[in-house]
Amino acid sequence: MPNDVKIAYCVAAHGSPDLTIAPESAPAIVNGLLGKLLVQYWWPTTAPGSGTFETPYAAMYGVQSDG
Repeated sequence: MPNDVKIAYCVAAHGSPDLTIAPESAPAIVNGLLGKLLVQYWWPTTAPGSGTFETPYAAMYGVQSDG
């Protein structure tokens, strides 16, 4: 993040039928994509090594890719 900025956000998957809490469960993926969108919105940048990483889940859930 630029200027050593650190952020924290909290999301929950209340009411999800998937209760596994696995790293790649649907709620975990959606919560991660929410964080990705927040970072891209608040700190838009194309500088290498900043912002977020590409993820195959972005296309799967209809989220704009970094590219």
